[in-house]
Amino acid sequence: MMIEITFDAKMQQRFLDRAFAEQLSPMLRRYYTRAGGAIRKTAKNSIRRAAQKPLSQLTESERIAYARAKERYAAGKSTIKPRRPDKTAKFGQIPLAHPKPKSLLKDRLFFALSTDGSSVVIGPELIGSNKRRRRQGDLDTVQQLERGWPFMEPAFENILPHLPKYLQQAKGS
Repeated sequence: MMIEITFDAKMQQRFLDRAFAEQLSPMLRRYYTRAGGAIRKTAKNSIRRAAQKPLSQLTESERIAYARAKERYAAGKSTIKPRRPDKTAKFGQIPLAHPKPKSLLKDRLFFALSTDGSSVVIGPELIGSNKRRRRQGDLDTVQQLERGWPFMEPAFENILPHLPKYLQQAKGS
């Protein structure tokens, strides 16, 4: 089940600064904070920076563009050292980050309480606002991203054995 939440600047700083969060018991607040933060951090750390494609994997147009960029750099017409295109993750693998200058996925993972305060929602900010790219067949929804390149569910499964410990720590504090 996917829930769509839009994040504002305040939510990016502290997700528990909402009126209904004050109604939660301190124990639940600690538990949700610890569990949500651990899953978010695990998902974020699983997304690695993409390496450059080797020359043998470049398409003809990519190879020509790279050669032109190298020529411009060597002639002093460009101050930016050319890079080959980044590799992309294969279907079914964790997505790779393509930072330019920031990764559009890795730096947009957030967690927040659901509106009824009974659960934590963890995941990326809404994607798919670029209509031109959607027409070209790129991703349209977060569901498509998670289905093709799962990273949130493996992060949850990695933290799942630790959840009882987090609950005990929240009770004991």
